[in-house]
Amino acid sequence: MIRSRSTLGLIVSNIPPAHDAIGEYTSQLAMTLAKDVDLEVNIFTSGSSGTNIEGVNIYNAFDVVHSDFRELNQMLSKLNERSPTGVVLQYNPFCWGRRGWAWPLISSLKTIRRANPRLRLGVMFHETYTSAPGFRPWLMRRWQCPQYTQLQQLADVSFYSISAWAHQAQRRGYKAVHLPVGSNLTRSTTSSASARQKLGLSVGDLVCGTFGTAHPSRLWSWIADAMNAIRRRGIRPILLYVGSSDAFVKSICGENELLCTGRLSVTDAADAFRAMDLFLSPFSDGVSTRRGSVMAALQHGVPVASTIGIWSDRLFEDERSGVATTHVNDGKASFGNLCADLAENTHWRRQLCTDGEATYRDNFEWHKLSEKVTEMMYCHSKQT
Repeated sequence: MIRSRSTLGLIVSNIPPAHDAIGEYTSQLAMTLAKDVDLEVNIFTSGSSGTNIEGVNIYNAFDVVHSDFRELNQMLSKLNERSPTGVVLQYNPFCWGRRGWAWPLISSLKTIRRANPRLRLGVMFHETYTSAPGFRPWLMRRWQCPQYTQLQQLADVSFYSISAWAHQAQRRGYKAVHLPVGSNLTRSTTSSASARQKLGLSVGDLVCGTFGTAHPSRLWSWIADAMNAIRRRGIRPILLYVGSSDAFVKSICGENELLCTGRLSVTDAADAFRAMDLFLSPFSDGVSTRRGSVMAALQHGVPVASTIGIWSDRLFEDERSGVATTHVNDGKASFGNLCADLAENTHWRRQLCTDGEATYRDNFEWHKLSEKVTEMMYCHSKQT
């Protein structure tokens, strides 16, 4: 049980209005913790000017660019003297230094632990280290892998956005918990017809949506091929892209029957999901519970077409999750055929819609995620 007015801090490199998915995730988590749990919630970040989250204290506590974390140490020491304190670092190596060089952060965390032995430290691994192919990623792993090991050893509990990472850590003797991400959007109540009218789409259009950045793990050429596969079935689809990488998407998918919205507000992005019939989201490493774009689709009852890969969670191997998949090793033609089959089968899409909403409600609602954080931070001790 959590002692009354315990303190939980969330350490994150950026929060909104900065365009940062991990910062948006942290803001949602903090807001839910402040509302649902008897906790004093603090966010420690850099460059938080103008940000306000109800019930949450926000501190400019460090300078990521210059690797200066001295003020963070002082703040945590004061809070820890006043009340039982836990902190959860939101970690992706690339958020904490150029090319994922995060040693200054880790050195500061070691100093903080020595100065505050009662402080309980959690680390949320949104990314462990780069697993991309090629020489440059191989070189970056030379420091990112040791950083990952150091953080595991420092943490009282480690949270992982993918279940496979959590299982690996558990086998190595660490206290590790699978903690999926939720949707960073607020669920829209706009009707499909209204959402389409807002975007200039007709009720009869087959709207295939995608959402996010031009990250190389998202297989954009597969999306372009899937659109062509649907056209070969005699169906005229429109690709609706919600995100800030318009030029890149146009270069891959062409400009015909493509609607790019640009980056939208949280409310407008949620409304755009209401306009979609099908969400196309193939990943080179497979669909997983760290994919906030997929969470947003499930949240809004949009059927998802994706891929199973090395980091896919078992949940998504069952079509009752609301996600229809092919294995990434089967190639783009297999994915294209899946999308074309879904485009032709309204009943199948409706079933995926119902199943997806249930999957999100049962597994990814923010109050469920916040409960897991508080349980592990305050009700369990470190595994040895």
